[in-house]
Amino acid sequence: MDTNKRKTGLARLIEIAGTKRRLLIGAMLLAVITAVVQFVPIIAVYNILIKLAEHALDPSLIDKAYIWLWSYIALGAFFAFGVLTFASLMLSHIAAFNILYEIRMQLAQKMVRLPLGFFSRRASGELKKIMSDDVERIELFIAHHIPDIVTAVLFPLILVSYIFAVDWRLAIIVLAVLAMAF
Repeated sequence: MDTNKRKTGLARLIEIAGTKRRLLIGAMLLAVITAVVQFVPIIAVYNILIKLAEHALDPSLIDKAYIWLWSYIALGAFFAFGVLTFASLMLSHIAAFNILYEIRMQLAQKMVRLPLGFFSRRASGELKKIMSDDVERIELFIAHHIPDIVTAVLFPLILVSYIFAVDWRLAIIVLAVLAMAF
């Protein structure tokens, strides 16, 4: 195996994260939990609707405690979703800003070792762009896109899995509609 081969994608990001990889992994794990918690209100509404449909002809037979229980579960999930989203974004922002600091320090250390002729051939704006603008683009990806991508990929998978658990025929129809949409 070629040890000089450069990693790409998430593996490269984890490598760049250096000492802050735990924060980045923590943010991703919180985003995974957020995706699961985000799905709980859907389950709650489904269970409530099933119970209401069972007793549609005689609403007096509806177990109100059951309805309230699932209502509280959904409400709790909404609050948990907010807290977990906040925690995930905080961890990803802390990781991003620390990673940016380390990258800038590494760039500065490399620049100190460059010959003065290097700087006379370059415009100061070019160096500023590298040190500030290019490195800053990494922050946007790490701090915002990582948690969002994890949730955006995982939530539909959880949804389709749940639909398969409820009714495989409905899941096939949903997947067929999605396939046609693409």
